[in-house]
Amino acid sequence: MFIAGVLYNAGIAPLKVAIVLEWLRTFAPQPRCAFYWLCYVSIWLNVAYYIAAIVVDSIQCTPRQLIWDSTLKGTCLSTKAAEAIAWVDVVSDIALLAAPQLAIWRFKLSMWKKAGVALIFAVGLL
Repeated sequence: MFIAGVLYNAGIAPLKVAIVLEWLRTFAPQPRCAFYWLCYVSIWLNVAYYIAAIVVDSIQCTPRQLIWDSTLKGTCLSTKAAEAIAWVDVVSDIALLAAPQLAIWRFKLSMWKKAGVALIFAVGLL
């Protein structure tokens, strides 16, 4: 489980950054608009979060061997702390899902076309 957590965090961070950078190209052709700053804040918060998550995953138990060998004596991070870390990830995902919706509903399109484009981006919920 230890390796899976580290690999997940190391793999999902560049994916989220790539998605947000693509949104910057698509929805913020003018630099320095609100969406531009929202995207860059999101990128840096996600990078900081995933670096911290990798560090926490790596040092969650003392001694470190306790992560994969439960027969050793030692202490590990509480499950409540792990749940709090997971909730930060969930909130980040929801924020990344909502961000393009803000830009889509400002387009000069008919309501039906806006709804269609918003629905395409909302498919990420599945």
